[in-house]
Amino acid sequence: GWAKKPLEKMTGEPDDRDTSVETFAMGEAVGVYARDKLCIAPESCANVDFVEAQEESDAPFSAARWDGIFGLALSSSSQPTEFNAIQQLYKQRAIQSPMFALYLGPRMTDQAEITLGGWKSSHAVGTPLWVPLSSTNYWQFTLQEVLVGNVSVPICNNSCQAVIDTGSSLLMGPQKVGDAIKSLLHSHASDCSTTSLAALPNIGFRVNGTLLELRPNDYMDTSADTCLFAWTSSLDQPDFQGTTPVLVLGMPFLRHWYTIFDFDSSGPRIGFALARQSDEGNHVAR
Repeated sequence: GWAKKPLEKMTGEPDDRDTSVETFAMGEAVGVYARDKLCIAPESCANVDFVEAQEESDAPFSAARWDGIFGLALSSSSQPTEFNAIQQLYKQRAIQSPMFALYLGPRMTDQAEITLGGWKSSHAVGTPLWVPLSSTNYWQFTLQEVLVGNVSVPICNNSCQAVIDTGSSLLMGPQKVGDAIKSLLHSHASDCSTTSLAALPNIGFRVNGTLLELRPNDYMDTSADTCLFAWTSSLDQPDFQGTTPVLVLGMPFLRHWYTIFDFDSSGPRIGFALARQSDEGNHVAR
């Protein structure tokens, strides 16, 4: 029941437990600290601490179809590891390795899978590119360059940062970054016609010297009468951005790149491999 003493048993009345305010998607939830057994298979269980919600804001929770938020971030230096499900599953020998991997199909209706304790080569094309984290507060790493086609977007100069976010449905970043990318895209396509869309180039993110690219059908949301770039500009500078441009790579990136999140205590890292899909032969990392 205690935030800073998670192993100390609660005494007295249940209402005496520490409370926490958690923000999520422009809303917040207030709850007390609790502990329960988390099982991912009949014989694969671990005791994990969590926040038991008692009050929630209307947005986004009143319309939510899900029951809770299963956080998969690294533990911050101020947070006990008892709240980190992956680390506790590994520490209590419920999984083989302190990692998880996320596979998303190319469309919303396609199957998706999260693998706890490892990753599956059946979901990947080739060997993953392993990248060290530049900050352990988020799944954050250094981004050397952003390219539209063969043209480098003049924003990084080896100083950009990127964050992988499984909760973001779009790509996101500072408005100046989005405007620069959109300007280069408009030079290839002026409207939503089939001819214009076919002329769009790949968007690439250079990481550790390797270019991870998205194709037009990865970053464009098209229908019979409209076409939208899957990007939203962050008006405010998020806490993790600091003074350098930071891009948030959400669903458009995760659908094309099978992503592995490794909590290894010797050096947390993130792995990227081309997701194995029916059109996998059209594109590889370079």
